[in-house]
Amino acid sequence: MLETATDSSVQKAKSLESEINENTNPCVLPVNNTENQASVPDFVHAILLRVAGTDLGDKLTSLLNEKHTELVKCQAQCEYAQKEANDAKNRLSRIEMELDDVRSAAALTVAGQSDMISNIQRHYEEDLASWRSISEQQVAEVRAASQAELDRAKADWDSERKALVICASSNYNSRRDSCNLASAGKGPVEVCRTVSNFDHVNSADIRLRDSPANELPKAPVNGYEVDSKKLTPRPQNQVSEVPPLHQLLASSPKSSPLDRLFFSLDVLGSTAELDLGPCQGSPKHNLMTGTIGAAVTPSVPKNVHTSQTESPAPADGPVTSNCDFKSPVSESSWVQMQSGLKETESRSPVACAMCSNYEHQLQIVQLGLQEKDRALQKSQEESLAKSVQLDSALQRQAELEKELQSRTTSQSEKIEKLETTITRMSDRVENLLTNYRAHRLATEEKLRQLSDERQTLQSNFNTLQLHYDRLLGRRLMASTKLAAQPIHLPSDRSELELFALKTYEENLSLREAREQLDEQLKSDAQFHRQQLTAERQEKVNMETSLQRELDDTRARLASLTDVVSQRDNEMAGRQKAEEEAKEAKIKLEDLQLRHMHCFFRRPG
Repeated sequence: MLETATDSSVQKAKSLESEINENTNPCVLPVNNTENQASVPDFVHAILLRVAGTDLGDKLTSLLNEKHTELVKCQAQCEYAQKEANDAKNRLSRIEMELDDVRSAAALTVAGQSDMISNIQRHYEEDLASWRSISEQQVAEVRAASQAELDRAKADWDSERKALVICASSNYNSRRDSCNLASAGKGPVEVCRTVSNFDHVNSADIRLRDSPANELPKAPVNGYEVDSKKLTPRPQNQVSEVPPLHQLLASSPKSSPLDRLFFSLDVLGSTAELDLGPCQGSPKHNLMTGTIGAAVTPSVPKNVHTSQTESPAPADGPVTSNCDFKSPVSESSWVQMQSGLKETESRSPVACAMCSNYEHQLQIVQLGLQEKDRALQKSQEESLAKSVQLDSALQRQAELEKELQSRTTSQSEKIEKLETTITRMSDRVENLLTNYRAHRLATEEKLRQLSDERQTLQSNFNTLQLHYDRLLGRRLMASTKLAAQPIHLPSDRSELELFALKTYEENLSLREAREQLDEQLKSDAQFHRQQLTAERQEKVNMETSLQRELDDTRARLASLTDVVSQRDNEMAGRQKAEEEAKEAKIKLEDLQLRHMHCFFRRPG
């Protein structure tokens, strides 16, 4: 989309440049034909009519044509910039619509994710409650066993403690008796020795306590004393010399500002008189010498006619640094003019009327030329000022166009980045959904298998219970039958022995069958226990995996919220850029109006 927009903008720019080059050919402003002339003010048109047919007139017409072409180009560029701004606004509106669609899609995906997460959490809580009830029963059994073990250990410890207390009391009594006997048999020398040692240790401790090294360190410096030392005045030999009189007057607070100013000027004047030469005085002296020189120089008579190329010297000319005043008439020319005046005075006073008329017309022509030169100079200055204003306006327009283009490119890049991030997040969400569905199907399949195995185990347990009940019933039935049957013991000894052997063999066979059944029951119970432990471990693994998946989904949801906040920030930045573009457009229109008003305004 952006590449097509840039290609279309480039094609528009090329077409506009071709139209400008075709429409802005340098047109000559004729003097006689007023239909094909450019729209110029009346005073400019009058000047062109006066100077028609000369090199200056041709130059002015060419300059006006160039300025006209530049103005047309500037207008075309302004229109092109306005079109580009409108295109940018349209693109921004389209991008905003796309972002709204993306936002709605993201909201839908987030809602779906929240629903799925709530369902997962509900199933997880149900399974957790069921498994928790089973684990609580097992924990209660283990707790009862551990409590019994603890009570037994406490009883053993109490018995051991009592025995240890009895032994310790007997040892203490024996030691006390021995100490009493030893103290009764000690002499006075040993007692004195112990007392002297005690006194020696106490005296050493007292010396250590009374030593100045153990005292608290005192502050060696007093802050007030240090400050007072700092504030003491210096001796008289270190005081600086007294400043001069003019420094005291200039720096005294009682003197007024005017007195200090005049005194400083007087000092400067005295130093300047000492430093400067005879022709390097103050500006007042230079001005006086210049005016005196201008008064001393002779003035040119009015009836002396100068050539058209010469111009009168200004009255207030610049004064040189060497006090030299150059008059506009040299001494030789002044002598020649005086001699010419004398000759004309010696001649007859009759003058030719044609010559006087010619001289009068020549003076009028000279005055008209001077006025035209002044007007032409003013028009040139105005044209230069207008050209400078036009150049500044063009530069400002180029800067605004560059800024607008850079901002549009930056906004387009940001939008592309957002699109890529949104697509990446959508792909990630789809992958998460697929993984979740796969894990859910796998867990459902495992739960189905576990339920089937549980049913099979329950059926096997029921069958075992039936077999056991049948065996018990058979034994009961057999015992009842045997009890109900009358006892017919043979009278012969051999028959009795045979009957006893038969009953013994039957008992042995029944015992072996019972042992086999017990072993089978034990093996089945062990197998079922192992199966239950494996199922519990699988349940724990499933819980950990589901918790991990829940944590991952929560983190991804947090990242999605960050993306939404970033998108909102981008929208705010885009709105700010649009406002700045509008302000730049308004400023550009104001500059154009101001430039047109200044260009077509007549002088006061």
